[in-house]
Amino acid sequence: MHCCILYLVTLRLNRKQTTTKKLVMDFTTLITKDINRDRVEDDNDFASSWALIRRGTAGRVQTALEGSKVILECSVIASDPQVKVEWMLPDLSVVEDKTDKIDVSEKGQLVILNATLSDSGLYHCIVRTRAGVDLISLRLTIKERSLSGMKITYGLNLNLPCTVDGWPQASIAWTLPNGVVLDKPQTIGRISFFANGTLQLRQMATFDKGTYICKASNSFGSSALSYPVTVMVFPPRITSTMTSITRLFVMPYNKKNYFMEFASLTV
Repeated sequence: MHCCILYLVTLRLNRKQTTTKKLVMDFTTLITKDINRDRVEDDNDFASSWALIRRGTAGRVQTALEGSKVILECSVIASDPQVKVEWMLPDLSVVEDKTDKIDVSEKGQLVILNATLSDSGLYHCIVRTRAGVDLISLRLTIKERSLSGMKITYGLNLNLPCTVDGWPQASIAWTLPNGVVLDKPQTIGRISFFANGTLQLRQMATFDKGTYICKASNSFGSSALSYPVTVMVFPPRITSTMTSITRLFVMPYNKKNYFMEFASLTV
């Protein structure tokens, strides 16, 4: 069969979201297939095989800290639920088998374990059917863990700020060391998540130690910030010591020198 897959990519300036500090481009992909006329093709089978990747979902631009687990989403709508999702890495290699570093989940997500700075780059999610190919690009930036561990004394209150810029307005979620996710302002026991993004922990206990992660997301991407927290305790320590005692001894009277001799002993 003689055929050819043709791709037409159109870029258009998004004037509503473009500002003096940010350039936003919209792009569309048109995929066509040209088949020789002497080839009889079953149009019904061809048309029933299709797959599209959802656009406009969060995570197209993503930031994470080195050493963290990164998940890149690729949401696909397809005529066949068993359609295979492929991932192309920044070095243009395609993920084929699971490794101790990288894997593709059953849902088509690209999972990167223990991310390093070298994992930064442009990733491509690809889905193929008889009708053609669809792909989407996602940019990942891995940042160094610049925050040193925060130390808080047992029993005190701790405030963890999370100030976010961006448009459209980002939603903020906090992940606690035990895995609990707070995705809206609320108060649970000693923990309060305020509308300004700050997480407050009252009367810190030893089991409150761990890493607290603030994640901000909107339709164009996400960014994360981690706070490693250590709770300091001070076991009792005796600081007072026994004071010195001075005893005075009177020596026998010395007629020669006409005065009393004294001797002291300190214990």
